[in-house]
Amino acid sequence: MDSVSSAKGIQHWQGLLTKEPFPVDTKIKASLLKFIQQPSIALNEIAQHMRRCPIVCWHVFSRVNREIKKGTDPVRHLEQALSLLGIKKLAELINRIPSLTLNPHLAAHRFYCRMITCSMHAAFQASYWHQLRVQQRQTDEVYWLALFFHSAYWGLWLWAPEEMLMIERRVRLQHQQRQKTERDVLGCTVDTLQLILCNEWKLPMLPMSQLSPLLAAPPDLWAKLACIKQLPPEQQQRADTFRQKLENSPSLRIAFASPALPVLLCNQLAWETSFSWESRHTHRVLKLLAFYTNRPVPQTHHDAFQQALTASCFTLPAMRPAPLATVFFKQADYHTVLADDPSALASTDSINTKSAAQKPAAPVERASSQQKEQALSNKKPQIADDEFSLWTGKTTQAKDQQQANAKTPSAPGQASKKQESTPSTLSKSPPLKAQQPSATTQPTTETSQPSASTTTKKPEPAAKPPQIKRKIDLDSVKVSLGRFSRYPELYKSLAQLLEETANILHVALGFERVVIALPNKQRDMLVSHISMSNSIPLKFKLELPAESPMSQLLNKELVLWVNAKEASNIWFKLPSQLKQHVNTQMFLLATLHANKRPIAMIYADLGISQTELTAADLKYFSTVCKGAGKVLKHLTRSKTQAR
Repeated sequence: MDSVSSAKGIQHWQGLLTKEPFPVDTKIKASLLKFIQQPSIALNEIAQHMRRCPIVCWHVFSRVNREIKKGTDPVRHLEQALSLLGIKKLAELINRIPSLTLNPHLAAHRFYCRMITCSMHAAFQASYWHQLRVQQRQTDEVYWLALFFHSAYWGLWLWAPEEMLMIERRVRLQHQQRQKTERDVLGCTVDTLQLILCNEWKLPMLPMSQLSPLLAAPPDLWAKLACIKQLPPEQQQRADTFRQKLENSPSLRIAFASPALPVLLCNQLAWETSFSWESRHTHRVLKLLAFYTNRPVPQTHHDAFQQALTASCFTLPAMRPAPLATVFFKQADYHTVLADDPSALASTDSINTKSAAQKPAAPVERASSQQKEQALSNKKPQIADDEFSLWTGKTTQAKDQQQANAKTPSAPGQASKKQESTPSTLSKSPPLKAQQPSATTQPTTETSQPSASTTTKKPEPAAKPPQIKRKIDLDSVKVSLGRFSRYPELYKSLAQLLEETANILHVALGFERVVIALPNKQRDMLVSHISMSNSIPLKFKLELPAESPMSQLLNKELVLWVNAKEASNIWFKLPSQLKQHVNTQMFLLATLHANKRPIAMIYADLGISQTELTAADLKYFSTVCKGAGKVLKHLTRSKTQAR
């Protein structure tokens, strides 16, 4: 079978996945057609109902993006796609989708449903974690990016289950590297196949400028970043060196500020949790999410578990198992098939209903006993290298952590409660140290007591890590300004331009709070569109009367250094609502214009650090805003020419 599968190259799988459209379950198709044919049905109701079926959403996005004119931005929201398609064409499209009666006794059907459920789980997780990082509500685009990020796996598990099972057996049981195994079995990597198919399918996809730096990052960097959130306070200097290593790479720094990292990590998390919520790779991905959002590890476990619960409630009954199935059923069908010989795939097609009903009782008991024996004997777990090859080699796991994982099946909820009660004992085995009042925990508890005068001064360094010293990456700024001036055609939409501008100001120049506000269609209100902050998010909605001083400021293309002490005339022109929201007396403002009309207002300050702005800050801010203004003029000029 190896020789046959290795002879099939990327052209074979590309032709197979493009010729065979993804089928949908017959019952789901019938219920969806019945729902959209109701009289006076709203478009939002159709979109909310259709979200529960990712296959139909895949067909809708692919159809609409193929029919739009060349040069226009691809559709990235389901409501927009449905409005362009219309209800009549939507009904015709659903009727043309191939039907499939899902059989739970067929391994290919089970894996097909499981991969789609994993993608939906990843979409829920990615939109949640990106919203925490960016501090804004508009994460619908991230949802679809994460949902279709691994859509190639849907078809591969449905039409080539033997090849995919061979890959998983080698990776999970024989500890082989995934990308090398995919080349041996498929003749190409699935990541390469996914990039090619996304261009043909016309799906929302991540740009390679954001994705390639993450895939090219060294494995040891990911391992170090995963350990940062569990370092004790006395080792925070080591964590600062890791952050410096990350910030010294301009491409990686910008990639961390983009949606690429949550999409990548959450697809990895959804795949690993379909095997086990207690594996070392699952915990490592959760630690990286904790580093990404700057949150405690126990809170990250709890939030990820809650998002999995939301995705499980949202999953249709036909698309089982749900993301939380591995919490209640330790012996998933993945493990049984992976442990058997290749003939097990064919034997699953002829399983009787009686034998299928008798199987669930024994495997659950076997799994619990095997896990206890494995933890006590310190055997290596069967979860090998991860899917994206972010970490290569084999990592070890401490004995006490394995025992805690084996004894507590609901660790995401329990670990959060235990570790929140003792936040000063973050180390390699948090659950055990939370239960043991040993002598090692006494120094940390003594430092938290406010009785002695010496102990009152020690908690101050623990409060300083959130206020990291401001670091400016001028190399990254120069690279971005070079793209602004030399390659303005790279920016296809206003949203893309504003997002990169905010990333430069917040990530590269180190401004603590960056807000980009847009006027509404009536030009009588200014609403915050993008808000990036290291601590407290800043959002506002300002009214703009026609003759107000704020409206007059917006009508001019300018860059302002607002200082309540020196520039009192500018300070009094600003509305009181803005002053109350920003809660600072020194900040920077800039306006972007196109066709002599205000398009956006850019706000930046140093937040709660109470650090005063300098002339260099004004110079950097002005240069970035002027570069973005040139790209905006090029963007509006190209769109008018296209019309």
